[in-house]
Amino acid sequence: MLKIYLTRNGFTLIELIVTISILAILAVIALPSFYAQIQNDFSVSLSNDLILSINHARSEAIKRGYPVSVCAASSSALSACGTNWNNGWIVYLNQSGSASPSSSTILRAEAINMTGANITSSSSSGVITFNNAGFPAAGTSNTTMTVMTAGCTSNYGRSIAISITGHLTVTNVACPNN
Repeated sequence: MLKIYLTRNGFTLIELIVTISILAILAVIALPSFYAQIQNDFSVSLSNDLILSINHARSEAIKRGYPVSVCAASSSALSACGTNWNNGWIVYLNQSGSASPSSSTILRAEAINMTGANITSSSSSGVITFNNAGFPAAGTSNTTMTVMTAGCTSNYGRSIAISITGHLTVTNVACPNN
């Protein structure tokens, strides 16, 4: 005699609901730490972009034999200089010593595409200039810039100091409790 056994493959509705409930609880617990990590990574990335642009300006000044400046952008259009670094910044060839670039002198422009950026400078001018030897121009040396984002935690803020020789020193700084 031939016996046929029926096997059940799959989940019951109760098992599925319990599994989804456990996953939802774990997701709710993990999401705040993911947000903080994303903000920490953004803070580090933003400071690295600023360091890259400052180093680019210094090397271009040496290469071209003319002053090169990095300035805070006046708006997200990145066409004129201002004093708010949170809009982004412009690297431009500064042969004439002007406080703002023309469209033909812009070497690089960096927009900040995320809200919550907080970049401050110890210099109120909003311009960092390197001469043709790669040394900071008057008003640029001993400038310190602080880069953080809203929601960053621990020591993920960065302080970027420009020495009298043009060398950059980067140190970690504590983010404010948000």
